[in-house]
Amino acid sequence: MDGYKIGNFWTKIPNYERRECCGLCREIESMPHILINCPRSPVKETVWSLAKQLWTMREPMWPQISFGSILGANLASQTKRKKDHRGRDRLLSILLLDSAHLIWKLCCDWTISRGCDPTKLPTTDKVHNKWVSSINL
Repeated sequence: MDGYKIGNFWTKIPNYERRECCGLCREIESMPHILINCPRSPVKETVWSLAKQLWTMREPMWPQISFGSILGANLASQTKRKKDHRGRDRLLSILLLDSAHLIWKLCCDWTISRGCDPTKLPTTDKVHNKWVSSINL
């Protein structure tokens, strides 16, 4: 996980130490925290809600999302399974990976370009539009 510029990475850089912690809840940043665990992230909540909403149009049960399920999202679609599951697996892979990538991009933008200012968080409408655009690509 040291490949990401998050958490303790910033403690070694003068004048950037404040980036070590989440700008919303003040916990030390980690990829699981950004993508899943931050209790105060409206971006994360909106994105995963949209992914669940789209998924439940096809499947009745939305799977429990974890950092491991995001990292392994492509594994389900690459295993030899019945043909009737390939479309479902591919959809889940797209939803997990595109949603996680969007959360990461919006978090980076908010942290770096907007200085973690809570008043400059992207609106729900903006997050919604960016998510729809990402899924439709």
